[in-house]
Amino acid sequence: MLQKDKEHPFERKELSFKSSSDRKYVAIINCTTILLQQIQITQQQQPMYENTTKGGLLVYSLGAAKKSLKEVSM
Repeated sequence: MLQKDKEHPFERKELSFKSSSDRKYVAIINCTTILLQQIQITQQQQPMYENTTKGGLLVYSLGAAKKSLKEVSM
């Protein structure tokens, strides 16, 4: 679903962290970026999702962001 590196340049950047809270903030920023990109992608593909509510698309995008958050926090 998500192609790493090419489509999401902000994902998976190796950074040095001073504390675990910094790591959480970076993960949240990364996930927010991915979420916004997912929303842009789904808006471009609107004809496919005509019968789907925007809320449904948001839930789908949040699911993708949560999955990436788990990957980042591992």
